[in-house]
Amino acid sequence: GSGLSDNLDRFFSPMLTFNSGGGSAKFKFEFILGNSYNNSTNKGTPVIIQNVILNTYDIDGNGGSNSNQYNEFGGFSSVTLSASPATRVSYSYNTASGLTKFRSNVTSNSTIATADQHRVRVQYDEVSTFEIMVGADGSNAAYFMLDFGTGPNWGGTTNIYATPTLDLNPGQP
Repeated sequence: GSGLSDNLDRFFSPMLTFNSGGGSAKFKFEFILGNSYNNSTNKGTPVIIQNVILNTYDIDGNGGSNSNQYNEFGGFSSVTLSASPATRVSYSYNTASGLTKFRSNVTSNSTIATADQHRVRVQYDEVSTFEIMVGADGSNAAYFMLDFGTGPNWGGTTNIYATPTLDLNPGQP
């Protein structure tokens, strides 16, 4: 697509083509201690990383019918969406995947892949492992750009939504 020039080497950028009816791909990220990976067991020593920020760009469509793209995340502590310009991404909990789905409200392709209205930023206070899903409701090409970092400055105002928390001991601050 014309916005593909916005892709950077540091992005995790799955580029998929879906058949009729769309599809998705799920990826699992595990943070492990440096030099602890064992080739025979395919395991490493897990570590907990704090204050991880993940931006996802280019949540739009490819111009085809029902080509709305989406990303799904779980376990994050907050999410940032553009307020101005208004986000073109809606969100809902997906009971099938157990993740929160961020879905494009448009089927058109944005020519600026990192445009604020097609961007979602999630933050993890602490994380050792997490899964993400990328997908589209319709067929043809779907490009995704995920950026582990703060990303570019937002062009306008944003809304930050914290996730609900469970307080098992309300008598203790």
